[in-house]
Amino acid sequence: PRSFLGRCWNAAMRRTIGCKGKWRRIYKQENPDIVHIHTFCDDFEACTFPTEKIFFTFHAEVRRSLSLSTKRGVKKLRRLVRNGMKMIALSPKAVVDVKEILETDHAICIPNAVDLEEIRKHRYDRETFLKEHGLSDDAFLVGHVGRFHSVKNHEKLFAVFQEVHKMRPSARLVLIGTGNQQEKARIAGFMAQYGVQDATIMLGLRSDAAAIMSIFDVFVLTSTSESFSLVLVEAQAQGVRCVTSNVVPPEVVCENCVALDLTESNRVWANCVLHGGQVTNHRTVEQFDVSNIITQLIKSYRAVLCK
Repeated sequence: PRSFLGRCWNAAMRRTIGCKGKWRRIYKQENPDIVHIHTFCDDFEACTFPTEKIFFTFHAEVRRSLSLSTKRGVKKLRRLVRNGMKMIALSPKAVVDVKEILETDHAICIPNAVDLEEIRKHRYDRETFLKEHGLSDDAFLVGHVGRFHSVKNHEKLFAVFQEVHKMRPSARLVLIGTGNQQEKARIAGFMAQYGVQDATIMLGLRSDAAAIMSIFDVFVLTSTSESFSLVLVEAQAQGVRCVTSNVVPPEVVCENCVALDLTESNRVWANCVLHGGQVTNHRTVEQFDVSNIITQLIKSYRAVLCK
């Protein structure tokens, strides 16, 4: 009905005008030299702020990020890009995607920042954890941190762990993460399917996940897509040996990490989880330290301000 459409239009206009007003107040109060957007908002309006002094970071795979926005939001993003907004992606591959999909040359690579010193200050006591969960000293802890989303590929994780548990009965799979009721049911189904219910420890959502990772014997990531994988960097920062799918950016696979193709058999994965594999690079996680990333950001900001 026309009256209903009218109410929707008026509500949309009020929301847009309200957002514009908020941005104007922020600009007036803070008088920023640069505006850096990390989560695209469909209601974002640049107002009178110079578009060429706005930065936007994609924190997920580019096509997936755009698919999560509205058509109006994507159209607005493209308009800002055409008007000179600077784009940042977390990996060289993502930069290529940004340039191709958004048809822009204004895209650079700056990875996520990690406060390595802060991460390393917090470690969980392994002996305490083993006692809390009734485990023996020889327990082999296989860890995973991630939301219960299909992109995290938990089915492969459970299939691999089934092989690990066959070869080493003292192995335990420690899951940190959660999801909605449907996703939780899917995880429970995988545990039953692969017969590892009694060997799986579900910790749910934990604010101290990075500290708990310090007690893992190995961290395993079986994702089908990762734009960066902060948890993989955190695990390596804690000195934990890691086995990951090779969909993660190669820059994130550092000196204590092995990347495997998801098409490799579960037995191959299990052997790597238990015994390690050939490390083919000598990168360090220090490249992601917050001090280094801040330096890169400031350099990028200054390049725009000094034009």
